[in-house]
Amino acid sequence: MRALYLGLCPNCGGTISDERLSFGNPCEKCLPETVENAPVERIAELLEETGKLKSWARLVEMEKKCREAEEKFLQATGFPVWSAQRSWIKRVLKNQSFSIVAPTGMGKSVFGTFMSLMMAMEGKRAYIVVPTTTLVVQTHRRLLTYAERLGVDVPVVAYHSSMGSREKSEALEKIANGSCSVLITSTQFLAKNFELVSNQKFHFVFVDDVDAFLKASKNVDRALFLIGFPQELLETAWELVNFRIQMGRYLLENTGDKRATSENLEKIEEITKHIEFLEEKIENFKKENETGILVVASATAKAKGNRVKLLRELLGFEIGSGRSMLRNVVDTYVPVAEDVLEQVFSIVNVLGKGGLIFVPVDQGVEMAQKVATYLCQKGVQAGVVVHSEKKDIDKFERGEIDVLIGVATYYGLLVRGIDLPHVVRYVVFAGVPRFKFSLEPERPDVVKLLGLLEDLLDIVDPSEVKKVERYIEFLKGLLNRQTLQVKESRELKKLEEIAQFIIGTLRRPEVIDKLEGSRFVAIEHVNGKLHVKIPDVRTYIQATGRVSRLFVGGVTKGISVILADDEKLLNGLVRQMRWYYPEFQTLPFASLDVEKLMEEIDRDRKRVRDIMEGKLTESTRDLVKSSLFIVESPNKARTIANFFGQPTRRKVGNLLTYEVTAGDKVITIVATGGHVVDLVTSDGYHGVLVEKKNGVLRFYPVYDTIKRCKACGHQFVDTQEQPPTCPRCGSENLINSSNTLETLKELAMEVDEVLIGTDPDIEGEKIAWDVANALKPYAKVIKRTEFHEVTRQAIVKAISEAREIDLPKVEAQLVRRIEDRWIGFELSQRLWKVFKNNKLSTGRVQTPVLGWIIERYNSFLNEKVSTLVVNLENGVKLSTLLDSTREPKLVEGKVTVVSVKLEEKELSPPPPYITATLLKDASQLGFSAEYAMSLAQDLFETGLITYIRTDSVHVSNVGIEVAKEYLSEKLGAEYFSPRKWAGEGTHECIRPTRPIDRKKLQQLLETKTLVTSQKLSPDHLRLYEMIFNRFIASQMRSIRVLYQQANLRTEDVSFQYDGYVEVFEHGWDLMISLNVPKATRLTEGTELKIISTKYWVTPKFQLFSQGDVVELMKERKIGRPSTYSKIVKVLLDRLYVTETRKRGKLIPTELGIKVYDYVSKKFAQLVSEDRTRQLEAEMDQVEKGADYQAILGEVFVELKNILGIREHRETV
Repeated sequence: MRALYLGLCPNCGGTISDERLSFGNPCEKCLPETVENAPVERIAELLEETGKLKSWARLVEMEKKCREAEEKFLQATGFPVWSAQRSWIKRVLKNQSFSIVAPTGMGKSVFGTFMSLMMAMEGKRAYIVVPTTTLVVQTHRRLLTYAERLGVDVPVVAYHSSMGSREKSEALEKIANGSCSVLITSTQFLAKNFELVSNQKFHFVFVDDVDAFLKASKNVDRALFLIGFPQELLETAWELVNFRIQMGRYLLENTGDKRATSENLEKIEEITKHIEFLEEKIENFKKENETGILVVASATAKAKGNRVKLLRELLGFEIGSGRSMLRNVVDTYVPVAEDVLEQVFSIVNVLGKGGLIFVPVDQGVEMAQKVATYLCQKGVQAGVVVHSEKKDIDKFERGEIDVLIGVATYYGLLVRGIDLPHVVRYVVFAGVPRFKFSLEPERPDVVKLLGLLEDLLDIVDPSEVKKVERYIEFLKGLLNRQTLQVKESRELKKLEEIAQFIIGTLRRPEVIDKLEGSRFVAIEHVNGKLHVKIPDVRTYIQATGRVSRLFVGGVTKGISVILADDEKLLNGLVRQMRWYYPEFQTLPFASLDVEKLMEEIDRDRKRVRDIMEGKLTESTRDLVKSSLFIVESPNKARTIANFFGQPTRRKVGNLLTYEVTAGDKVITIVATGGHVVDLVTSDGYHGVLVEKKNGVLRFYPVYDTIKRCKACGHQFVDTQEQPPTCPRCGSENLINSSNTLETLKELAMEVDEVLIGTDPDIEGEKIAWDVANALKPYAKVIKRTEFHEVTRQAIVKAISEAREIDLPKVEAQLVRRIEDRWIGFELSQRLWKVFKNNKLSTGRVQTPVLGWIIERYNSFLNEKVSTLVVNLENGVKLSTLLDSTREPKLVEGKVTVVSVKLEEKELSPPPPYITATLLKDASQLGFSAEYAMSLAQDLFETGLITYIRTDSVHVSNVGIEVAKEYLSEKLGAEYFSPRKWAGEGTHECIRPTRPIDRKKLQQLLETKTLVTSQKLSPDHLRLYEMIFNRFIASQMRSIRVLYQQANLRTEDVSFQYDGYVEVFEHGWDLMISLNVPKATRLTEGTELKIISTKYWVTPKFQLFSQGDVVELMKERKIGRPSTYSKIVKVLLDRLYVTETRKRGKLIPTELGIKVYDYVSKKFAQLVSEDRTRQLEAEMDQVEKGADYQAILGEVFVELKNILGIREHRETV
């Protein structure tokens, strides 16, 4: 046993140990003996035998209901329930409405049909809505088959257009009378005949293919009405939707307005109160009235319009999108040869059937026909797909045609309108996909204009950047609409305006010069006319997406081969692809093991075909797992969810969840909001129970959930009242992490596995351990995922390499937290008595740090030095420090150059940032340690930098590639000089995750090419720039300089004048400033006239800044990266230290000096720097497996001897 948790027994809600939870058992009071690996039913039997079965009964009941449903599912369908289907069944059993967005073959329709039948068997009514007559017939047959296999007779009515008139009449009569348990109709029927069912209520409504359903926005109202929401409440929900929109607009309009006027605040408060009123009205209705369940399903949902937001307000879910951001394509290139047609044939000959071939848009249909003709002559069956001609697509699917050929254009049928994951194996581009733009007026093309503007963004005059960004945002708005057609005259005029701007820009000689020198844009002169060619990245993404489709079990693997007919265009394509997919790379086609690769590709196609044909086996049954992925931060949760596409959002309890499909997993992503439990103060010795057995002390921390008061912001753990109240203001309006744990338990019961992806340090490991303990009785499998950057590649890798929780790390955190509590509480309570102030505190690290600040302040006041500055006739400024306070006389106003030493030096770059050096340099930007860490945390959670709490300068191979790509593009590969800096350890340095500098990042954010989970401020970007530049500099070649050391003298004074006088070879100085001064070259023996002098007396030592203190903590090995900023913040919050306004220097207050004087004299053994450093080292050893109980015992005995505490306060 390592700890006790109050209120976490899954049966009685009492105190329970981590050991009992780890076995999935209730507490000892409920179940005296531990039962290992027992099913929940067995534990329920044991509890019932002793009359102690309480909350465990609900867990058993859910398992029982689910198992019964699974047995019926197997009997009805003939195959076992799939993992995702089991999750959906559990949600329905808990009366939850939700959205399913999953690929074809996931079993959505089977689930909906089966659950409708289950409802009917329980005497409830169900309604299945499908898009077409064919599906009505198929669903009806399927349901009747299931009913027959289950031996039940339920009244079913299916209405469709292919029925005879008499059948229709009878069906309509039954529908009107409500004399059926299951109703099956098309979406169109619901819209046209709603009055027939408007007076009826259904317990379960299943909408298959929500896209067709949402074409009429009123269908949302109809479905909600049918499950029990009256018109009045729909209007209330609609009002709530509009007030949320109003609030969003108001906040957006006032973003950046620092004049928080009373009028603004009153307006926000007024809207907020009305929103709360409407929310309460809806909540009260749902508590007082039983409503039905609505489940909407689709493979490619596109939830457009505001009406669909009624689902969020009334049922707590939003429909996501089936658009997957996952990509499983091997991207390759082949240098183009003279005979392109023969080259295409040779590739097709190697790869075989199932290929799509795209010709460049500027070569058009004529080139497509040429390729087809040539391939046919070579014995390859080829078809051409242009416009809406689909006959060859059908032949291609049947295997009568080997390859299809089309034009590489974003709107092309072959690019966007083909979805044959079981057939398409590879794509070939007979030239880099591109746009070709002339200076002649032409019909505006949204995608072409957008591509051109994105490339011009780096070239146009700075004064025009904002205009270009606005144009890009406008074009992206058009591109994201459901229809790409531009009909409004206003929009057409805007497109013409953009086209004219581009033409005008391209006519400028300075722009043409820049384009000529670009590595990413090609310039071509044809018949005296200028043409600009740029890569068409959107078409490439769409076209290669034909070979990489989400299916049940993963993402189909495919290969893309680009005939690289223009190196610049290929460079540009790679650069832009990495904006969307940072891990993107192209390989030489010749380097591939084609045979092995095609075996993998064909294996995926077989799986897809088997699933489409219903050939379900034991292996295909478990292709998809359901996972709950838990992180700390909501921002991180949003960032991760967006890696997989547009997530489905669902409100469960007090948490917002994000649901995505990753092919082989359906993942629900949720955030804890940080720690969920903390030490109590009332039990044991400051929250730690002490036990002594056979002369050996053992220590067991006691945890309870964290509460935060909404009224006053106070955070606390202990509470005697039920319901809990704030001990500071008495409010019952609290945020209690017990609600978070309850929601996590509900979610854990739905899934196959729980993955905990908290931060990769001991704090994150402890949060993971606490959550895992709380969820163990409810979850089948719990694993820990660790990632040091929030990128798609890192998350996918972390999921695939999920591990067990690292208990030594947990024990290290236990030691740190307990030691901090014991010393902090004991010494703080003594401070309260002495100083009559219960807001004071102290600690083992806090005290020596305060001492440094006081010591430096005293040195600043008492130790002075004289400074002499001399300006010479050649512009040189000399300075020196003098011991004497008497100003020296400078004879005849001249200085002699006594000696000059010149040598060639190589200056190496500084290492990349760690936490301490980052905070040190951030103070130069005017950022406090706390503020800098907050900005850095945001940058980490939005996926822009690696983890920020680190003391390692190690650079991974991924990091080195980031620097290589950036330098190759911006400065040239010759500037790249890779350095690991340190051996591989637990952590890496702080570095950017992409080869994107601040300027490009700002452009990508402004144009919404890159969308982050939260809005980034100018300060975020300033800190990002500092991190980016420092990291890139660390991977650049050294600088070669001519370094000068010169000695100059007058009769009374000697001056040393050192610095570099010439740079022979630039390197990292192109990214960050040199840390060596620039000097003017001098000649030995020269006399130089003094122009002016300045003399003053200054402090010998400067006051510390926050950054200086953090750096000192790192140097003296006190504190950790996770606590540096917290220590400084506590000193400021307790008013022990103040900060000067202009320069941000730290000055101890009278209170701080008195507190330090008292603590350092009275308890020197506890808080000395040496003892603190020794204990830090011992705690570090715990992470490596040292006995944490022994260290706790050492601290406890130390406190006992020094403070005179009792040997133990509590016994377990």
